[in-house]
Amino acid sequence: MKNLVSVIIPCFNNASTIAETIASVQNQTFKSFEIIIIDDGSTDKSIDVVNEIIAQDADKIISVYQQKNSGPSKARNLGASYAKGKYLMFLDADDLIHTDYLELTVDLLEKDSALNIVYSKAAFFDARNGEWKLKPFSRKKILMENMIFISAVVRKNVFDGVGGFDERINYCEDWDLWIGIVFKYGGVYKIDNPLFYYRKRQDSSSLSDKMNFKIHDSIEFIYKKYYAYYLQEGYGVHQIFDLANRYEMLYHKYYNVWYRRLFYLFRKRK
Repeated sequence: MKNLVSVIIPCFNNASTIAETIASVQNQTFKSFEIIIIDDGSTDKSIDVVNEIIAQDADKIISVYQQKNSGPSKARNLGASYAKGKYLMFLDADDLIHTDYLELTVDLLEKDSALNIVYSKAAFFDARNGEWKLKPFSRKKILMENMIFISAVVRKNVFDGVGGFDERINYCEDWDLWIGIVFKYGGVYKIDNPLFYYRKRQDSSSLSDKMNFKIHDSIEFIYKKYYAYYLQEGYGVHQIFDLANRYEMLYHKYYNVWYRRLFYLFRKRK
């Protein structure tokens, strides 16, 4: 099928959630997809849950592969190596997508060959509900902050063109990927409806809750890797120091006006 989407689901100890994640793909209004599950050395019953689902898969569109625990970057790349689709979507094994997600994203990609990444607004569910307020996309601002979640739909040839996920990092690896694609190919579109659902767990074990442990190393890695892009957009080392110094000067100038200090004092007492 010419517009096949390969949905790649890395799984590490997600026995309690992966069936719901797979079901959210199976229930898509768009039917031209395959599901590739990469078990990343799970020690729970994840593989048993997956095999049970595969046994009931009459259309034979679900496959599973196993690797020793190596992290999400390697797991996603392994899934991509088995993918037959024109498009890829990486879906974590505890997140969900709206029933129209693939139909709407693929429709946009099929109609506009200049588009390479299509995603949507997003929302939290489980321990926390409500909109996930991602910043608006811009080519320059993505160098400073990631505003595209991992489950955007991307052209496979473009993914391959930047070498996939960089397996040297397992935190901010999606940010690293998007920077590479944006600056080499461009073509990003955001659907103005929340069609992706990110699970915030009750026990704070969501990946975004863990990221601070290694995020600084990942940011340093990304900055060095794409330094030419940062320099091009005015974010060279000397320019960042200059911006920080200017901010500090403006902050003190603003804060030290007597009535503003009084305002902050009263605000802190509320």
